[in-house]
Amino acid sequence: IELSSNMKAVISIPAIASKGDEVINLSREITRSTFEDLIKDYLDRTIDFTNQALEDSELTHQEISQVLLVGGSTKIPLVRQMIRSRMKKEPSTNINPDECVALGAAVQAGLITGQVKELVLSDILSHSLGTETIGDTFDMLIAKHSFIPTSVSQDYTTVVENQSRVRINVVEGESKVASENVRLGTFILDGIPPGPPGSQTIRVKFDIDNNGILTVTATNLETGKANQITIEASKTRLSDEEIVRAKDNLEELTEEAGSHKEALPDTYREAMALITRAEGMEFRVNDMEVKRLRELIQELELAISLDKPNDVLEKSDELSELLFDLEDAYGQVDEPEDEAADEDELTD
Repeated sequence: IELSSNMKAVISIPAIASKGDEVINLSREITRSTFEDLIKDYLDRTIDFTNQALEDSELTHQEISQVLLVGGSTKIPLVRQMIRSRMKKEPSTNINPDECVALGAAVQAGLITGQVKELVLSDILSHSLGTETIGDTFDMLIAKHSFIPTSVSQDYTTVVENQSRVRINVVEGESKVASENVRLGTFILDGIPPGPPGSQTIRVKFDIDNNGILTVTATNLETGKANQITIEASKTRLSDEEIVRAKDNLEELTEEAGSHKEALPDTYREAMALITRAEGMEFRVNDMEVKRLRELIQELELAISLDKPNDVLEKSDELSELLFDLEDAYGQVDEPEDEAADEDELTD
């Protein structure tokens, strides 16, 4: 607070530590410029969030009539300066933070109880949803900030000769590369009649209800056979920061070698191979075993995305142990040859 009005301040913390019988006190001067350097990353993110808010609202700074700053950090002179520079207008700091929160809560409560009639409360999606298609491509079906509940369908066709099944990978994120986003779940639609590429049409439907529960259904339009998966709103969905961090970590892993597979360390490559093996086992085991497999697959994928080597090793061991037991009971899954690696894929 002192640095908001002065160029320097003294940090004084009595009895911060002890050494034998001696009590150690901290007293150190800090300048405003040093403090601003320490928080530079957070200040830059403030502008990033401001730009994102403008993009999401499809407004320009000229169309914004007033900028309100609420909270302790808005007292920092550089925060006001950066917002003033970005928005080209003087920000207002006259609102009491407690009153601001109370007013927002009162409006929400009024909408829920029906006392406020003039406004409509609508839930929206935080991130885009779609499927993974051929070539590690993310095909977006529902854009972020879409109102829910909502329902969207997309038709795909088989891609190889005599394709007997398709794997539906449900993906959340904003990257056009599917593996840079977060996989929420996967399921298989089998029993597809043999035929040339493009002879079978698979309709994939995304349904999101009022509670944010996502149901994805795949239907073979030629035979009527269908399968689906339901994903709870909070089970595997990530926050904005987690998805950004996952994407940044994956980019760091892949940048040096120029391709995703070459850049991944052996531990990660082995983990991804283990996931492929586990997915091949899903359609051979009972429902309870499928549920456990999917939980471990999702946990391992999350550890890989967030670049947590210890978690990758731990989840790999758990998944490997489960696979050993299942393969002992049901038999091993044959590893697909490279030429057949696309047998589960879809194309628009």
